[in-house]
Amino acid sequence: MKKLLVFSILILFTFSVQAQWYYKYGVTNVDELTENQLKIALQQTTKRTHVGATLTFIGAGMVIGGVALFNNATHDNDTGDAIGKGFSGASLYSFGFISMAVGIPIWIVNGNRKSSIELALVKFNTSSYLGNNSSENLGFKQPPNLGLSVKINF
Repeated sequence: MKKLLVFSILILFTFSVQAQWYYKYGVTNVDELTENQLKIALQQTTKRTHVGATLTFIGAGMVIGGVALFNNATHDNDTGDAIGKGFSGASLYSFGFISMAVGIPIWIVNGNRKSSIELALVKFNTSSYLGNNSSENLGFKQPPNLGLSVKINF
C-alpha cells in the first residue's frame, strides 16, 4: 500500500512539473514567449513526442512477445527449458509494460504541449485585418511559403 501511495504522489508531481514547462523561460503564459523560444520548444516537444510513441510501440511489441514466449513455455514438456522460457517471457512482458507505462504519458503530455505551442506560433505567422472599405482585406494573411490565403471583401 505504501508503494502505491508513493508511486501515485510521484505521478502527480511529474504531471504538475510538466504542466508548467514554460516557467523556465521566465514567463507565466505560453503567449508571452518569443518566436525563437517557441520554435525551440516545438522542436524539443516534437522529439519527445516521437520518443513517447517509440517507447509505446516497442513496449507493445515486448508485451506481445512476452505473452507468446510465456504461453509457449507453459506447453513445453522439458521442465528446465520451460522455466527459462517462462522467466524470459515474464521479464519481457514486464519490461514491455514498463516501457508502455512510461511512453504513453510522454506521448500524451508532449502532444498537448505541441498543440499549445503551435497555437502560440500562429500569432507570428498570421494576422487579421478588418476594414470598412474594399481596399482593406478581411481575412488572414498567410506566410508566402504556404501559398494559401483567404480574402473576403464586402
